[in-house]
Amino acid sequence: MGESGIMEWFSGIHGTPLDFLFEGLSYSATAGIVWLVLGAFIIWKGRRTDGASLMLSVILALCICDLVLKPIIDRDRPFDDLDLDVLVTLPTTSSFPSGHAASAFAGAVSLLMIDRRWGIAALAFATLVALSRVYVCVHWPTDVIAGALIGTAVAVAVFYAVRRHGSDLEGSDEP
Repeated sequence: MGESGIMEWFSGIHGTPLDFLFEGLSYSATAGIVWLVLGAFIIWKGRRTDGASLMLSVILALCICDLVLKPIIDRDRPFDDLDLDVLVTLPTTSSFPSGHAASAFAGAVSLLMIDRRWGIAALAFATLVALSRVYVCVHWPTDVIAGALIGTAVAVAVFYAVRRHGSDLEGSDEP
């Protein structure tokens, strides 16, 4: 079964209580807001390096996907090519890679590197967010896989860069 078959299968199972779950997951991850709020909370709790690392990872992953790769690759959305039952507002950007998956995995992997227990739960959430984008028929499976890989790579790179140079963030609050 290729990507088209996977998309048609998901579209064919719509009309169940899963619709509400996956629509909610999809909307919950828009623009990485949930991760940015979490990062701000971590900063507020006094862990500025950790919170900044998480927030920077999410923002950078979204920028790489939405501002750099999507315009260059310009892949059609599944609903452009197939007759699918789309459950959310139709996105106007191109499909590859998934910014939702990238930001979700950037946030989750950052959290995993901060706290393993919460990070595992966040990875489960990120996986469901990525799956939701396929379920609601706005991304091809390879879009979300690529987004997850980009988000993961960005989170790891930012984590180590901030760890190496982050002592400035832990300094005084004086201007």
